[in-house]
Amino acid sequence: MTLPVHEKNRRILPRWRDFDETLDQRELAGEGTQVRPPLDEEYLNEKKVVWEHEKTITAAAELIGSALVYDKMAAGVEAARFVLQAQSESPLRCMAEDLLALHEGEGKSREVLLNVERSFFAEKVKNLRMATRRGPRDPIAWLDLAHAYSSLGLNDKARRPLDAATALAPSSRFIARGAARFFVHVGEAERAAKWLGSRANLELDPWILAAEIATTSLTGHTSTHARFAMKSIGRKSWSESEVTELASALGTLELEAGNTKAAKKLFRLSLMRPSDNAVAQAEWAERRGHVLLLEESAFATPRAFEASAKRNLSLGKHGRALDDAWKWLRDEPFSREPAAFGSYVASILLEDYVEAERMLEVSLVANPRDKLLLNNIAFTLASRGQIKKAEYFLGRAAGPTGDARISAVLVATAGLVAFRRGSLGEGRELYRVAIDLFERQGEGKFALMARLFLAREERLAGVLGANDALVELRARLKGSRDPDLLLLLHRLEQPL
Repeated sequence: MTLPVHEKNRRILPRWRDFDETLDQRELAGEGTQVRPPLDEEYLNEKKVVWEHEKTITAAAELIGSALVYDKMAAGVEAARFVLQAQSESPLRCMAEDLLALHEGEGKSREVLLNVERSFFAEKVKNLRMATRRGPRDPIAWLDLAHAYSSLGLNDKARRPLDAATALAPSSRFIARGAARFFVHVGEAERAAKWLGSRANLELDPWILAAEIATTSLTGHTSTHARFAMKSIGRKSWSESEVTELASALGTLELEAGNTKAAKKLFRLSLMRPSDNAVAQAEWAERRGHVLLLEESAFATPRAFEASAKRNLSLGKHGRALDDAWKWLRDEPFSREPAAFGSYVASILLEDYVEAERMLEVSLVANPRDKLLLNNIAFTLASRGQIKKAEYFLGRAAGPTGDARISAVLVATAGLVAFRRGSLGEGRELYRVAIDLFERQGEGKFALMARLFLAREERLAGVLGANDALVELRARLKGSRDPDLLLLLHRLEQPL
């Protein structure tokens, strides 16, 4: 079976996008530092003029990249055809092929769109390395290079450009938040919290302050700056758009302290002019049953892919949830969360194992050792009968996980693999171990899900007494309102 990322305590950690995308999201508004102009259609037109004048590979690459980013495929058609004539196998050639496929209405699948993204990052690394050679004191180029490396799973290579960026502009909002998100991504949350807490402008910048409060909370502590932040919001020191994530971070602290009334007030403030991250945090708080917050208009916030995916899942709109998960993955290609969520929807709820596998293959580029993703792809492969490949990925996930839920689900997936290769006794025992592990953790939903999958495998294998297990599961799920479990039970009740 597969799992999404555990969401018991979501934190409003900073999003990490490249500079142009961050600027487009208004996160840098009011920072007071000199920044490069935003990428827009005027920029695209400039690239087109340069291409028409020079007709070089470099000009073609810049135009193709811009056309893909802005979904203006027609602008890059001539340049793409030029590249196909001039280039053999290369990331740029892949970008050109994908642009033409999208322009001509072919291959508009999620797979093609993510091939664009992978080739885009490979080309981006090349271009940003050249940019840092030309401008070695440009912190934005250095951090964008770190982001591109991390999106390709090259976290060790990302550290050097990250160090350069933080040394050149330690107080920049863009640098501070991006660096902190990288540290969290590689499992260094305490370093992230200390890094943000040591910024000289911490209490002058609500975006850095929000990140520090959220990141410190991730380490199991409460920020010493939370009280100052609460007073600043009370004094209306910043505009509504500037405090969207700060109010959300403080609202989360109040919620966890049991102060629902104060939390609700802060979350409502966070939604006055929200970031996509604030919408996702409010959706989490609402779904946890704590507060009613969101109006439908909030989901129209630019890049609110995570919130939309989870809202659609809660509404039973599984196809839409999966579509949003793909958009979320493209927005945060280095993060494991979109693929963990999307593969759960695709494999468990839609039984679309091919789509789940595609999503996981993409995310494993950036997260090759993530045990949850390795488990999920092993499940999808075993469900399709690809036992050897499933065993390979389970082997990659061997060893301590540091997460009891993931340890339990790995055992359940090993049970599935055993069943599918004909080892029924071993498979049954592994599922029972997984069920026991889930129950000891208080994860009743996933213990029941493991029971449902055990019953499915016994039924498919023609085990005597399989129908008795179905009767028992009906009794266990009587009165349940969990739509995922009820869907699995319904499937189990259908004739083979």
